[in-house]
Amino acid sequence: DKDAVLYNKKGCKACNNTGFKGRMAVGESIEISPAIKELITGNASEQDIRQAAAKEDMVSLRENGLLLVRDGLTTIEEVLRVTSME
Repeated sequence: DKDAVLYNKKGCKACNNTGFKGRMAVGESIEISPAIKELITGNASEQDIRQAAAKEDMVSLRENGLLLVRDGLTTIEEVLRVTSME
């Protein structure tokens, strides 16, 4: 979205200069459709299962985090930090 506004975190004494208050979950889930079930039971690779799930509109962990960035609830840096292993 070219009109999206990105925010930078700004710390204060109350948040110990982190710029965040509390915690927020970032997650992903896969609906086990017949096609995904077949891949799982056929011992397909994680990559193959992820590709099939993406075709079925699964939202990945990083994509979910980027939606939170878009909504002004976190920063890109924080999303990259918590999804760096993805």
